[in-house]
Amino acid sequence: NVKSFDSLISFKTSMLTVVTGIPNQGKSNFAEYLSIRLNVFNKWKVGLFSPEHYPMEVMFQRLAKLYIGKQFFDSKKYGRMNVSQLEQAKKYLNDNYFFVRPKNDNFDLDVVLESAKGLVLRYGIKLFIIDPWNAITHKRSGMSETDYIELALNKINDFKQRYAVHVIIIAH
Repeated sequence: NVKSFDSLISFKTSMLTVVTGIPNQGKSNFAEYLSIRLNVFNKWKVGLFSPEHYPMEVMFQRLAKLYIGKQFFDSKKYGRMNVSQLEQAKKYLNDNYFFVRPKNDNFDLDVVLESAKGLVLRYGIKLFIIDPWNAITHKRSGMSETDYIELALNKINDFKQRYAVHVIIIAH
């Protein structure tokens, strides 16, 4: 029940949400659903780093389905979006969703956050999703895992506070 969920939690910029759980149980779908709601109701533009959901057509289909409420392909349960709805989804996603795919697939955290900074400055994103955390190239350089996570979270905290962006991390 969405109303019950909304009464339990609220989202603000400059905050961090970590979504975790059992594999293949909908963590990405949940974050994408949240992004649609935060965009529609709060006008938050969304930045996505989601290398698992390539090619881009796959991500488009996932988000269009959430936005329109109908399947991209034929579905007896939900129905299929028509051409007008497809065009509406294209315009909506083009205006509100922006994707990070660093050159040469350099998924270093600094590179991903620098790309997200560009989305803040160019498009005014207020929500940035890292999906999944394990797609980031983690260069520990002799650090313990705990020390590395502290360093990485400090970088994310600095980013979210400096640019007033809510960050969602999907942690497998």
